[in-house]
Amino acid sequence: MSLELPVELWLTCWLQCSQRQLRRLSLVCKLFRSICLPLVIQDQSADIAALDSRLAPRNWMEKAHLLHRMAVRLDRFAAQGPQGLASAVRSWKFSRLPSSVVRIHAGSGTPDLVIEDRRNLETIVHIGVYDALRDRVMTTFLATLGLYQNLRCMHVAGMTVDLTWRERLWSLSNLEELALDGCEILPRDGTVLRISHFTLAHPRAGSIAPPQGQLRIVDPGAGLPSLLSLSLQDFSVRNIPSFLARCPQLQSLTVLSPTLDGPLELLGHIAPALSTLIAEAETVPLFAASQH
Repeated sequence: MSLELPVELWLTCWLQCSQRQLRRLSLVCKLFRSICLPLVIQDQSADIAALDSRLAPRNWMEKAHLLHRMAVRLDRFAAQGPQGLASAVRSWKFSRLPSSVVRIHAGSGTPDLVIEDRRNLETIVHIGVYDALRDRVMTTFLATLGLYQNLRCMHVAGMTVDLTWRERLWSLSNLEELALDGCEILPRDGTVLRISHFTLAHPRAGSIAPPQGQLRIVDPGAGLPSLLSLSLQDFSVRNIPSFLARCPQLQSLTVLSPTLDGPLELLGHIAPALSTLIAEAETVPLFAASQH
């Protein structure tokens, strides 16, 4: 009698394991590695913002080591191509400090800003190694972005989204959820993103230059007929009606810290399918017709 178990049964067991346990199991044998490795790498993250903040002479080498591990991981994705490990990635979280973030000593300035003080790093002879590793991670991440053809969810913070970014996001045909947090989006016009969940948070005041011109996430003629969930932060209310008109299937809307500028109109008739609304008290009456 064979003692071999079906792969599906092993997979059911390993789904109950932590990431650390999965890594250990992947070293047991080729079969376990083939089952566990996709589970280990399906959720990717690179929090460069956390490494850059509170960077100090006492910890820069440790943080440089973490950056090196990120770089090696991305190089491995690049070397294997879209049919390799990248095909198992389902979500990506990538964050960095905005390029023009105010660098002041922690506790001595505006607490709402992500603060980085590099003045105390001048005594470190090889701090350039850290900077080179950080640039390598960001460059390789962008270069490999088009490889994640099974990617479902992406959260990006503090990045400049240029034309190349938009084109590679467009190439991710399975992308369903996108969050842009404090990103500078250039150009303001571009390809339509075919997603169902979208979150846009403007940069915090003073961190980078305010956006210029109208931001077009969708084609004015095509709209986003499949968009089901939308979250907006620090957004002008007067810009919401034209956007909602292109999202006929929108069911969930979150509006945080809106700018109440210009004439306000009832928005319930614009989003007939809206059933869930999270907003501040002064904003809720605008959607009265949509509340069920």
